[in-house]
Amino acid sequence: LTRFVTGYSRKGMKIADLGCGNCWWNTGHLPVTGVDINEKMLKWAKKNKRLKDFKVCADLAKTGLKTKSLDIVLMSEVLEHIFNHKEVFSEVRRILRDDGLFMITVPYDFFMGPFFILFNLNCLYMGYVRGSVYHKYRCGHIHHFTKARLKRTLAENGFALDEVFVVNGLLLYATARKGRTS
Repeated sequence: LTRFVTGYSRKGMKIADLGCGNCWWNTGHLPVTGVDINEKMLKWAKKNKRLKDFKVCADLAKTGLKTKSLDIVLMSEVLEHIFNHKEVFSEVRRILRDDGLFMITVPYDFFMGPFFILFNLNCLYMGYVRGSVYHKYRCGHIHHFTKARLKRTLAENGFALDEVFVVNGLLLYATARKGRTS
């Protein structure tokens, strides 16, 4: 993820990471604004120079960030968890500059694929052997993405997929832009 983001970022760019947690990926201390519900993690990230600034936010459809103010908006391991895709994508379109880049990572979750097998085995073990309610509900994964499904979801919400590739057989990394069709 660090290489993915730094490969696109340039000096002076404004970057936001929506659903960033502790922004662990930002080892190069890029000037990132983090948006997340967990204030404790955000404060840790700022103290450790993983974030320049942050906003505590329970709904990523209402970030409070300025309109057309960002060169890059990142959502890593977030889209599979959210109910209100339409509203969140609308917010990304609002805060992203017209020529900005939307960067996404999601599990590559197709039936009987590597992620599907490993993830479900882990959820079964942790949920039913170890008793974790979180794992019984598949860690909050309510959406499942293949390359085609990610492309379709982006297109339905006003984004054109630039590139998508598989990392370690488990994750999809993608970039998209608004206002174009492909």
